[in-house]
Amino acid sequence: VLKIDKADPAAFNYAVQGVPKGRTLSSESAANAIAGVLSSVTLEDALPAAEATPDATSTWQATFAGYDGLVVDLTLWDQDTRSWAKFAARLDEARLDAWVAAEKTKADAARAQAEAAAASAAKPADEAAPAAGEQPAVADAAAAPAIPEPFDADKARADKRAALDQRIAEINTKTSPWVYAIPTWKTANIKKKMEDLLAPKS
Repeated sequence: VLKIDKADPAAFNYAVQGVPKGRTLSSESAANAIAGVLSSVTLEDALPAAEATPDATSTWQATFAGYDGLVVDLTLWDQDTRSWAKFAARLDEARLDAWVAAEKTKADAARAQAEAAAASAAKPADEAAPAAGEQPAVADAAAAPAIPEPFDADKARADKRAALDQRIAEINTKTSPWVYAIPTWKTANIKKKMEDLLAPKS
């Protein structure tokens, strides 16, 4: 099993897990093409799923898991000089929970920052007693940032779950009746093995 992932969504390159000791990737972006297989897929042909006869000797499985819990499973096989693919979407509850936890962490940090800024804005600019004839300094309340409401994890999860359920249903409704012929350059990325991602042995 070849596993690639990206712990930080903002990172550009995907990491390859289990690189053999003493070996290195051919490039930092060696795994990116695999991760992007589902992007801009051209469907060259379609066949009713009931008429498909997958070849067990040439079958590959790939799983694409999103940060929010959306998972797409891809089954690929070769038949009649073409590569055929079947797609199925599902929900990963553990990944959904991890997404909610990450969103709560970000929201809590933003709220704490806003509270600190508001507390700072509420303090007088100069706490020393004003000189005779001077007016005391007054903080500009309008400059204080608005403090976000506390993060409601249950609501966030329910809302995200509803959106994911709808998206999964849409994908499966469209794809479940069919298998699709996809370009060979896409299938080549799905079929890559660890050795294909490594620099030559020195």
